[in-house]
Amino acid sequence: MKKILFLTTCLPMMVVTIHAASLSGFSNLSPDMDISLTNTGSLDWAIWDANSDTAFAEKVTTNIKSGGPGVISSITAVAGDGSVRGASDGLQTFTYVDGVSPTSQFNSTIGMTINNSLGSIGPGVQLSVTGDSSLMYQVDIWTTGFRSVGEMTASLNGADDVVLYTDEFGTNGATAKVGQLFTFYFQPDSNSDLLNLSFVTSAVNASDANFAHVGIQAVAVTVVPEPHTTALLLGASAVVLAVSLRRRRASGTSC
Repeated sequence: MKKILFLTTCLPMMVVTIHAASLSGFSNLSPDMDISLTNTGSLDWAIWDANSDTAFAEKVTTNIKSGGPGVISSITAVAGDGSVRGASDGLQTFTYVDGVSPTSQFNSTIGMTINNSLGSIGPGVQLSVTGDSSLMYQVDIWTTGFRSVGEMTASLNGADDVVLYTDEFGTNGATAKVGQLFTFYFQPDSNSDLLNLSFVTSAVNASDANFAHVGIQAVAVTVVPEPHTTALLLGASAVVLAVSLRRRRASGTSC
């Protein structure tokens, strides 16, 4: 009984947290130019520098992080005719020094991947990101669009969907494509659960509406450091606790 009393009164409470899936996000109406994918995608990154009008069932990445774990999927279609294709002249420019081929580019203008069906509400593109249930991730998605409003939906099993919108693309008679950055934070409660990202046209500008579209240029993934820090702190606390208990037992003291 004394040992039981000692354990219940002397040991600090150890809480084992079983986390639920978490998902949050926000949009940046004025994204930076010359984005460093090497810095923002410390875990993984991918670009779709595709200018071809040829339609495909899926668009594989044009370049990826060398040695990356490959957590970013290809892009496929949402609605429309079920196919995707490349488009030129995305707004944002990118720099990286850890690509596969080419190894590096600096302040480079790249294309994007769009739905093959233009000018209507509903068509878009989608991809997924794989995560580990023990980690929190930051996912950045650089998008571009023309004469349309884009709707970005992030879905994760066990968490509420996050739905964000672009500012209207190509307002005030503008003809250039406009870029927007979406950032999401997610942690799955199972390694089999994916972060699913869908980016579709939710409204079109009446001017030149036949060519309205939205698309994705690049995705970068990094691990949010807090879970690692927490694990280290818990490990250090356990060591200190074990040493303290041994000293108390050796001296015959209680609390």
